Amino acid sequence: MAALRALVDRSAQQPPLDGKHDAFFYGTLIHPAVLRRIIGRACDLPVSLAILPGYTAQRVHHAEYPALVSLPDLPDLLAKSDRNSHSYTRGVLVKGLSAADVLALDTFEGDEYARTAVELIDLGNPQANDERLLESLPTLFEHLTPERVIPLIAQHREALRNVRKGSAQGAESVPTIGTMTIAHTYVWRGDPASENAWEWETFVKQHAHRWVSGERN
Repeated sequence: MAALRALVDRSAQQPPLDGKHDAFFYGTLIHPAVLRRIIGRACDLPVSLAILPGYTAQRVHHAEYPALVSLPDLPDLLAKSDRNSHSYTRGVLVKGLSAADVLALDTFEGDEYARTAVELIDLGNPQANDERLLESLPTLFEHLTPERVIPLIAQHREALRNVRKGSAQGAESVPTIGTMTIAHTYVWRGDPASENAWEWETFVKQHAHRWVSGERN
């Protein structure tokens, strides 16, 4: 309950650029070797699976990286019986980034993205951001199906709504899986992206080697 109240107090604030920072990555920077190339380190940073409700990762025309696009109609999407997988974005939460790391990421993302504070669900169980994580990600992501994720999002949204209203039900309705938190992420502000979903698995198989080597920036 205290964690939820702290989240409510922070939810309207952009995290200051000092101290340590947490960032949600949903595209090329999920790959530990790509992150290492940008900030000079990766494996010493704890990383956990995370879910970002209300955003979708879409393909950028003629590019190998995704655009993170906000969905203004999230409640309607969550209510649909088909359990729409485009009502959330799966990714990783990396903790302990320095101000220098964030500035390097800002430079890497460029003008097409805006660093933004977002509310997301940290699924916990942090581990080292290394090749072992890379190997396990396909299996981990397979478990983040709409049938599992969307009810979890609805539970967390309800718990936050109760806390914001000052309802005692907030403590009773806190989900047992995941923790709502706030982190940086990079939201697309370039030209309209494709309506097709960006796929992590396709990136790893077909394009990641060029990003790891530095051929792609």
